[in-house]
Amino acid sequence: MIALRPYQVAAEKAVIDYWQSGGGNPLVEMATGTGKSMVIANLTR
Repeated sequence: MIALRPYQVAAEKAVIDYWQSGGGNPLVEMATGTGKSMVIANLTR
């Protein structure tokens, strides 16, 4: 498994916190090439 970079971990934590606070469908906005797909894939585990 590939280890996430610190900013990817922060994005993942932000989504989890959003869900835990009762939020609906989150939007993950990151610059091109920063690993959005890796963050989303990690969230699906």
